Amino acid sequence: MNDSRTALTAIWAATLIVLLPGFSSPDLPLHRSSVMRMSGDIEAFLNQRPLPGRRTEAFIPPSDADVLGWRQTIEALLDGQYERAAALADPLGYDLIAFTDQGRAHLYYILSERTDAEGQPLRGLGTYIYNPEARRPLSIHAPHAGGDANTRPESIALFLDLDAVALLIAGTHRCANSEPSPCDGTTTTCTGSRAPYPISDVAHYTQNFFEPAHEEIVMHFLDVISVSVHGFRWRPGDPDVIVSNGTRADRLESLSIELAAEYNRLFHHLGVSLRAASCNQVDGPDRLCGTTNVQGRFVNGSLDICRQGVAHPSLPERFIHLEQSCALRQMSSCARPDAVSYQVAVEAFAALFPPRAESASMTPLRETRR
Repeated sequence: MNDSRTALTAIWAATLIVLLPGFSSPDLPLHRSSVMRMSGDIEAFLNQRPLPGRRTEAFIPPSDADVLGWRQTIEALLDGQYERAAALADPLGYDLIAFTDQGRAHLYYILSERTDAEGQPLRGLGTYIYNPEARRPLSIHAPHAGGDANTRPESIALFLDLDAVALLIAGTHRCANSEPSPCDGTTTTCTGSRAPYPISDVAHYTQNFFEPAHEEIVMHFLDVISVSVHGFRWRPGDPDVIVSNGTRADRLESLSIELAAEYNRLFHHLGVSLRAASCNQVDGPDRLCGTTNVQGRFVNGSLDICRQGVAHPSLPERFIHLEQSCALRQMSSCARPDAVSYQVAVEAFAALFPPRAESASMTPLRETRR
């Protein structure tokens, strides 16, 4: 499908949901093609969504027709046409939920994949959340929600605490499927030896719902910045945070350099020995720079996001690839004595991206579709 998206254009968002304890749905519609209404704790709700694990073969690629229908669903959602979005999502196996978070007194819209009789998602295509009253033009990605430990709860915390516009959560473990992706790049994560990424890794495959949702969001909002949240196995000498714009190009004014500096300022304030660095600084890290990430390639203008990297980012930069050691991910198994909480990431991004005025919506960022 990426052949139909050769560059950024001039205009850049479950089976019937099984209710969990603590969630209420007082007015479920008779037809699931209408918007469902729920209330409760959205953080708990999202963290409890089923996420099939390794070697489950749970990811089922959608057809081209389904991807087209999904694009139309996302367009309708971002345009505020919620009933239309719900109707379009219905034949794709998705419900649109208008979820009121009671603690925040805030309304979010969740595209939630229906589940089978065993409570597993129908095709492992992910969960997508839209915040129509966002105060920061950030789209948070959890492409390895299954696989990079604790990146799902961290991404959810970033989305909520930063009042971001969108959150994209992959539908399965990154190593759920054995079939190799046709996109370039290799990893040792799934097999223990270097091999192509599997098709269940949404950061390295395009025939899914994650990539087209990302594309529709960045084409809809003129200055949205996509943030891809990852974790990595730290080795002595590595920074604890590796940031990039999806390339290794040196740029003195890169957002990734500014973000790394914010992390280092916070580490110094906390008195911990953690360190952040950018792939875009002179003599910066040369690995884990997100150069094969298809979401980053799209934003950076690759003509073939599956097979063609880019040497330089688009300007202004609109993609941040964030790699973190266990010390940043609130992992109980992390032996690092200087580990910190998700709040450090929240504060680093909050400093770099000040919020809009309380009364402002995201509407000024959007170019209305004609």
